[in-house]
Amino acid sequence: MPTLALLLFYDGSTRTGWAGKGGIADLVQGACAALDEDGITIRGASRTDAGVHARGQVADVVLRRDWEPGRLVAALNRHLPEGIVCRAAGRVPDGWSAPAAAVAKTYRYRLDTGAVRCADVRRLTAWRPPLPLDAERLAACAALLPGTRDWRGFLRRGDGRDEGWTGTVSAAGWRWRGRWWEFTVTGSGFRYRLVRSLVGGMVAVAGRGADPEDWSAALAGARTRASGHQAPARGLTLVRIRLRPAPRWEVGIP
Repeated sequence: MPTLALLLFYDGSTRTGWAGKGGIADLVQGACAALDEDGITIRGASRTDAGVHARGQVADVVLRRDWEPGRLVAALNRHLPEGIVCRAAGRVPDGWSAPAAAVAKTYRYRLDTGAVRCADVRRLTAWRPPLPLDAERLAACAALLPGTRDWRGFLRRGDGRDEGWTGTVSAAGWRWRGRWWEFTVTGSGFRYRLVRSLVGGMVAVAGRGADPEDWSAALAGARTRASGHQAPARGLTLVRIRLRPAPRWEVGIP
């Protein structure tokens, strides 16, 4: 039975996350079942939380039929609900799994800092912080992130792992785009809700609810005023996943 990789987009605004009944994985399984591929198992490279969006989620499925990747894309999209799109599919070696192949992930978090609240659909994918932010403090916090470090200071309730505390950030930074501040971070070994915790901590420092020293101590593994904050899920998007080996992606064939 062939294994195929799927490249998925989804709007997480009204979704319960990747896993669980009614989650993204469950809905993709339902679309497969409509193609007489019922009972399949789907594994995602990232288990995104409720409310989190994705432009580049990757999953693997083992199917009974030898689908041409492009035809599978077109067929799945006829059965997926609004807000979920299979962008591409690709052949991978037997035994390939999306979680094991993921060597780095890139996330983006968007803040709405306009003079008045955003009135269009973009408000669904951004968080509006309650206080004005110091741009220099935001940038200084992000500049300290790259490197390998102990994320113990950002532990969140619900994180069931008792090991694997270290992770590596290869790039991180804030960019001003009109009314939006966008934080982009790339790395590996992200803990449960870590990106949201990092954004919450940086916003706390930039809004002067915590000190830069709190941020430095949190990055060293301590619990501080900077590590106790968590940004809402709505502003977070999984942008891309680097895979090794990478699938040979094909887009939909009518």
